[in-house]
Amino acid sequence: MPRIIDVKTAPTGEVHVRSAVPVGSTMTAVHRMMLFPGVDVDAELARQNAAIASLLGDPISDADLTTIRNVCAVEHTPERIAAYAAAHAPPPPTPTQIRVDEFNADADRIDLLNRLRSATPAQIKTYVTNNVTDLASARVLLMKILLILSAPQ
Repeated sequence: MPRIIDVKTAPTGEVHVRSAVPVGSTMTAVHRMMLFPGVDVDAELARQNAAIASLLGDPISDADLTTIRNVCAVEHTPERIAAYAAAHAPPPPTPTQIRVDEFNADADRIDLLNRLRSATPAQIKTYVTNNVTDLASARVLLMKILLILSAPQ
């Protein structure tokens, strides 16, 4: 059965756990896991324990799981969770990404792209012939074409 070698806490609140895991009758492997502030400790321990058990047959003991939970309960304070979340928050979107997102969310553009992807060249020509009959309808079609062409990649 795996046994805890040590449990350490980084200054940022990550709890580092090293366990000795018997492999066969004469070898021992070291299993490492990190539990980050704000993570669902029980879910992560269950995931790690299931992985160890599926690979090696024996899960981490309940006593060792309790030790890990207790360390996380002390170290994962609301302040550390907030600081960790702030330090690992995704950066704000760039102006280019904002522009891409706006194009990708445009309902008219999405509708036109879906119709164009499923249309044959003959159907597209027929659509233009039947629907571009005056300056106003030509402007509408030109606007749709420009929406398709000007979308950033």
